[in-house]
Amino acid sequence: MKTPRCLFALLLCLLLACCGVQAQPAGPALPLEEPPAPHETPNPPPQSQGDAISPSYEEENSEEPVPEKEEEPDAFGQALEELFIRVEDAEEPEEIIRAYLDLQYLGYAYLEPVDLGPVLDLEQPLMRNLQIWQNLLIQRRRLLYESDLCYVEREIFDFDLTFIEPEELTDGRLEQWEGYDFGDEGQGVEYHFVVTGQPGRAYPPLLAVNAQHTVRLLHTDEGWKITFHYFPGAGRKFYTYYLAEREDDEVMEELLQELTRGDRYTDQGPKETSTPYRGIFAARYALRFAETPNPDFYHVGDWNGNCMNFVSQCVLHGFGDGRVPDPSLSRFMTKEWFSGDGGGTPAWENVDYFWEYATRGGPLRCQVLRGAKGLRAGDVIQIRSSLLGKDDDPDDFTHCLIVVEPHTMMLAQNSPANFVYFSDLVGVEKRYLRPLYMD
Repeated sequence: MKTPRCLFALLLCLLLACCGVQAQPAGPALPLEEPPAPHETPNPPPQSQGDAISPSYEEENSEEPVPEKEEEPDAFGQALEELFIRVEDAEEPEEIIRAYLDLQYLGYAYLEPVDLGPVLDLEQPLMRNLQIWQNLLIQRRRLLYESDLCYVEREIFDFDLTFIEPEELTDGRLEQWEGYDFGDEGQGVEYHFVVTGQPGRAYPPLLAVNAQHTVRLLHTDEGWKITFHYFPGAGRKFYTYYLAEREDDEVMEELLQELTRGDRYTDQGPKETSTPYRGIFAARYALRFAETPNPDFYHVGDWNGNCMNFVSQCVLHGFGDGRVPDPSLSRFMTKEWFSGDGGGTPAWENVDYFWEYATRGGPLRCQVLRGAKGLRAGDVIQIRSSLLGKDDDPDDFTHCLIVVEPHTMMLAQNSPANFVYFSDLVGVEKRYLRPLYMD
């Protein structure tokens, strides 16, 4: 039996109705949505702020110009400009002195040479030397920083400037300077001051923290200018001979020699009865007493130099057990290396005499190191100026320091009583010594 075609149509309509498909109501036709182009992605639904939103094709291929990245402000240039404005507005010598120290510190931290002409009388040979010495210091630090040969401090720490009266000077410099020609025809004014910083911090060498400074200033058409500057240790830096700028390649070659040679280990073993040297105890003593002298020991004074007296104390405490005071340490003193209430022997207080005593194979056994690589806490560094006069002895070293932080190569010293970094030792020859044990 054949089913009529109209019945098939009726059954199909009923089936569609049961499945929920509804016919569009009569009326105007709705506009058809254009299908997306094959390469387009429909916009996704709104997402939360933390969700990543995929860029559309238009966003990815936008030809809108990308805004140029704004240049970072020149912090060094801004700080330098502010300092020069301070100098221009300064009316009192004290303001010039503070600006002078701040200018030095700025160049030191940013590894950028700074023209000290606005505060120094560069017609004076000593002040020209000071400017060149500062430039050489910055050059050394910059090359060490760029080559990553050793740690170079870049942070600027607060410091205070305290002016003192002439009668507060403790080293007799005024008596030594009687009749000295300062080059200002007696028209200069003299100021004395002390720079203090955060305890245990190393500051730029020309700030000579904790030392007594003397400067002379002359009033010129351009304002107050510094014509003379002295502090303990200044003579090792810019006093004796005329300095000259140097090429980077020449300096870099010397730095590589300094910091790629050294002795990490020693093959000199102690006897069974020997007392080993513990450099960490020597370094701890140095950290504690570098800035504030130990009253149990005689102080030589800054005019003659207390550096070797201080380092001898540190080395002595390297043979103890870390206690301070430690009366038992007197047993390690010898007839040649000894300190008492009235002072010490030449080997205790003099740089060259100590070196001779420590290296000739006596009771104090030491290792002479070939370079600065691998320096340890408690190692000793002696220095002298690289520029020798015709009458100078190349074996005559004038200053002594001790390593207190091997990682940063921070050194402790006296005369002046503060901390410096190995990166600060510019314009000097160096020799290195590692105490090992005491027989």
